[in-house]
Amino acid sequence: MARVLDGKALAKEIKAELKIKIHNWVSSGQRAPSLRCIIVGEDPASHTYVKNKIAAAIEIGIEAQTLKYDENLTEEALITAIELLNEDTTVDGILVQLPLPNNIDERRVCNAVAPEKDVDGFHITNVGQLCLDMPTIVPATALAVIEMLKRFKIETFGRNAVVVGRSKNVGLPIAMMLHSDKNHDSGLGMDATVTVCHRYTPPELLQQHCRNADIIVTATGVPNLIKADMIKPGATVIDVGITRITDEQGKTKLVGDVDYDGHRWMDRAERRQLQPTDAGNTDTERYCVVLLPRGYTRGAQAMRDSGKRVRRLRRLRRRRLRRRRRCSYSSRHGLYIRIINESNHLRVHVSTHPTCPEPNPVGFSAPWCHLTSRHHNRGVLHTATSKISR
Repeated sequence: MARVLDGKALAKEIKAELKIKIHNWVSSGQRAPSLRCIIVGEDPASHTYVKNKIAAAIEIGIEAQTLKYDENLTEEALITAIELLNEDTTVDGILVQLPLPNNIDERRVCNAVAPEKDVDGFHITNVGQLCLDMPTIVPATALAVIEMLKRFKIETFGRNAVVVGRSKNVGLPIAMMLHSDKNHDSGLGMDATVTVCHRYTPPELLQQHCRNADIIVTATGVPNLIKADMIKPGATVIDVGITRITDEQGKTKLVGDVDYDGHRWMDRAERRQLQPTDAGNTDTERYCVVLLPRGYTRGAQAMRDSGKRVRRLRRLRRRRLRRRRRCSYSSRHGLYIRIINESNHLRVHVSTHPTCPEPNPVGFSAPWCHLTSRHHNRGVLHTATSKISR
């Protein structure tokens, strides 16, 4: 069966660690960290997200407050409020809940937050430092994906990784950290070979990339985008997407980008365990699920057997090609030189025909250390023709 790595269990572990760190920090006589979360408008989903974030922050010992503003708030007034928080030395972090009303420029608002207080990591300075592999504040969802790969010891070095979705807040930072060098200052590099797919990637090309991927991270918000036949056995899938839909019975539920119901290598209980929940939208509890289908099913076993047959045929084909290449032609002398491997020598036959049909072709032997199979071009031709000319 598939191995399910649940992000919610990992979130509890991380929160317990942070709670201890903050407790030790306050016990040493320092002030508790302080967070201010700004929300504009009455979007129900945004209010739910902010509520969960504040609750998670308070649980681990952070002093957190929500600043609510009417949707008619002007852009200049919002920026003025942010600048006041930037100057407040008792505030350590500022979080602006997105999306903002249409009359407000999100990019300008994100850049108004001081980079050192930018909890979301959306400031242009933090984004630029992330692209340069410099220590910086990383967007929470992207960092959650990298943290899961590290804590669950998913090998990324040299592996093929596909990121489905190119949003500036999720897809872009995930791709940046997956492909960056682990030896750089940020310490977040994963050294993977990364392919980014987006809305204009043709469906057949998306399937091809996913089937070749060792790691798939999808964050599009498109329900059931990643089908079972798009994932190879042994691949790691991280589903960051979350969409609220209405089923045939009229009930509302949350789904991800992966078609869990279509994955036959998972039983019903595992698929039920993977359904997203509202609790997964806090800073540390962003819902992420990693699937490692180990290929124990008959279908996966058949795929492995088929792969073995293909690899065996390829080896035979390469072997035949090597044998053919051992027969070289000297245009200067009009002779074919054929190399025959022996235990510790290479026997060279010289003939006027590529298959050496003469009963007694001219030949000689050379020690293996002096004449290797790679020397069948210039070296062997020169040696053989010199031997014949004598």
